[in-house]
Amino acid sequence: LVVSSLWLVPRPVHRALLVSILLLVILLVLDVLPILTLTLVLLIVSTALLVLLLLLLLLAALFALLVMLSSSVAFFFFCSNSCRDCSAGKFALAGSTTCTSCGSNTYSTAESSSCTNCASGSTSSSGSSSCSVCPAGSAVMSGSCTQCTAGKFAVAGSTTCSQCNANTRSNAGASTCTNCAAGSTSAAGSSSCTVCPAGS
Repeated sequence: LVVSSLWLVPRPVHRALLVSILLLVILLVLDVLPILTLTLVLLIVSTALLVLLLLLLLLAALFALLVMLSSSVAFFFFCSNSCRDCSAGKFALAGSTTCTSCGSNTYSTAESSSCTNCASGSTSSSGSSSCSVCPAGSAVMSGSCTQCTAGKFAVAGSTTCSQCNANTRSNAGASTCTNCAAGSTSAAGSSSCTVCPAGS
C-alpha cells in the first residue's frame, strides 16, 4: 500500500523523498563509521599485541635454551680444564698446565708443589712417591744403590762401603766382614785370607 501510494506522490516530491532517505542512510553510515573504524583499529592493535607477545615468548624460550647450552658448554669446559691435583711422585708450580715427575733420589706425595730429597742412605727412581733404603751389602753411590766390592761391607742405609779390617775378609755385597781362620791372615780390605807360611 505504501509502495502503491508512492506512485501517487508527484515526481518532485518523490525525488525529494529519495534524497531525504539517501541523506538519512549517509548520516547513519557516517555515525556508525567511527565505531567500525575504532573496532577495526582495536582489532588490529590487539592482533599486533598478541603477535608481539608470541614473539617475546619465543625469544624467552630461545634465551633459556641458549643459557642451558652455554651452561653445558661451560661445565664441559670447566671439567676439561679445571685444576687437577698432581699424583704422588709428581709436582707442579703455581700456574702450571701439567704435572712434572720428580727426579731420581727425590719423592713427593700427592698435591705437592716440589719434590723432597731422599734421606741419606736411601734412593729412588724418577717419579717415586717414596724412597727405599739401600739394603745391606750396598751403599748409595752415584745416585743409586751400588753393591760393595769384595773386601768391603755396608749395613743397610749406608752411603759408603767400608773397608774390612786386617785379618778379616769379605765377598762382594757383604754386610759384615768375616774373621780369618786360625793360622791365616789378611791385610785391610782383603777379599781372602792367606795361610801363614811354615816357620811363622
